[in-house]
Amino acid sequence: MKSLKHKVAKKAHQKACIDACEAHVLHDGGTQRRESGVSSDAFTDVDTGISVECTSSTAGLVTFFPSFNDFFVSSAIREVAAREIRNLSSEHHVAEDTLFLGKCISLDRGFPLICTKTATIRCEFSALLTKSKSEKNVVVGDWLIVGIPCNHEMGIMYKILPRVHTVSRWRGDSRAQMQVLAAHVDKVLLVQPFTRAGLDLARIVRTAVIAQDCGCSCAVVCTKVDRVGLSQYKDVLMTLSALLATQIEIVVSSQDLHFMDTAASYKEFAAEHGVHWGASEILQLVGSKTCAMLLGESGAGKSSLLNLLLKRPVQRVGSTRSKDDSGRHTTVSRQMIALPSAGCIIDCPGLRTLPLMGHEAGLAQTFPLLTAAVEHCKFRNCSHKKEPGCAVRALESSQHVFSGSIDIYVALLDEMNSSAHMLDKDISHRYI
Repeated sequence: MKSLKHKVAKKAHQKACIDACEAHVLHDGGTQRRESGVSSDAFTDVDTGISVECTSSTAGLVTFFPSFNDFFVSSAIREVAAREIRNLSSEHHVAEDTLFLGKCISLDRGFPLICTKTATIRCEFSALLTKSKSEKNVVVGDWLIVGIPCNHEMGIMYKILPRVHTVSRWRGDSRAQMQVLAAHVDKVLLVQPFTRAGLDLARIVRTAVIAQDCGCSCAVVCTKVDRVGLSQYKDVLMTLSALLATQIEIVVSSQDLHFMDTAASYKEFAAEHGVHWGASEILQLVGSKTCAMLLGESGAGKSSLLNLLLKRPVQRVGSTRSKDDSGRHTTVSRQMIALPSAGCIIDCPGLRTLPLMGHEAGLAQTFPLLTAAVEHCKFRNCSHKKEPGCAVRALESSQHVFSGSIDIYVALLDEMNSSAHMLDKDISHRYI
């Protein structure tokens, strides 16, 4: 059992988060002010008896913001941070004792919320950062050097440290610009709902390709399993398992806890095919001091899934459309949440489109056998459709490759080939 001292310290951290969120709700031209007339609620910890005031807009989620000790800080990050702090102190005359390593845990309409060893605070951009030739757009998960000067109500962001495992997508314009969604992500949870039509297998594979190309491991979380009958559930799950060929873990879940407890046939079938069952299995995928990210389209059930993992309705959930039983877009900001007895998870708005440009490395990781077979095709420019001597199509009769995966692989490869001209040469080198 956690000591009372630990719980008091945790409540102090929660109150610091709430104070940071309450301040600077509105800002105009660099001038911040507290929004008036905002209703507030209070919650009291049953163990410590500490009462914490918070606005209604932050009452649920702020309790689960991570503290600095929830993160793993690699030796590389520590070394870079120490070097940047010395540089800011010597070259720009920033007091070294006011500089700290911080992590961005929330991005909304206000200033970024940064968690440091000493405080969780809203931070503004320094002139050094905005005029820098290096990365200047902060994303959730970023490690930064921030200053917390005395007699200043906000922190100051000076430097974004080098990123690894960035989850990104391409924006489909003439310049093919990359949008970074989150940084320093260890695992991507691909959230895809069961619908009347089954599962969108092409969407699952597309998202897996992007996640693995970014250097992240991934798992598929199939939500709303209570919406489909047993026969359809078995067919879809067998197809998905064959498509992913046990390379990517699969978890089945539903917010209907009674269904999850009583659907013995569903659970037994999942176990027989190596598929995980329920929220507890999802938590095991997100180890202590690791960071996962929920990635899926709007209405996939990401907010409901997060509420299920936290065992509290902290995220607003939209109603479903009657015509197709699909969910609605509800999440409008990116937040990092600390999971109970696990690591942290990033919740972000749903993504309508995921164009593939230059993700050959991710495609190779998702379909290793098919990628290896390409080298043995008779023609170098084989399209893997009707050409004689195609080694990829020759695998259709193989027991080691699911026949449906070949069509998906070829379709995604065609998409990347057709969009290759949109990439700048310098950008293309990233994937060679």
